[in-house]
Amino acid sequence: MSEEKIRTEQQNRAFHKYCELLAKALTDAGHEDMRTLIKVPIAPTKELVKYNMVHPVMKAMFPDKKSTADLSTVEMINLYEQMNQFTSDRLGVSVEWPHFNEGR
Repeated sequence: MSEEKIRTEQQNRAFHKYCELLAKALTDAGHEDMRTLIKVPIAPTKELVKYNMVHPVMKAMFPDKKSTADLSTVEMINLYEQMNQFTSDRLGVSVEWPHFNEGR
């Protein structure tokens, strides 16, 4: 069995865009204080979503991975699907995975 590939640059860009879009969607949905999400008194930002929401889920799903940069293409999508399910079920916020044209 071959080893899965590390996430692509396109997935990396999509992941960071997803964190940005999720932060905006959370704010738009009335979650203007991150304390309601992670018990910290600050508004959602791309970085806070990434480090305080996504990374703990990633570490629970893939304990051997230290960074999202270490995820395979399949793991990256699995992480997104888990995050989107969580934010949809618990917070009423769902963000579609961003798609970028390969040439950009």
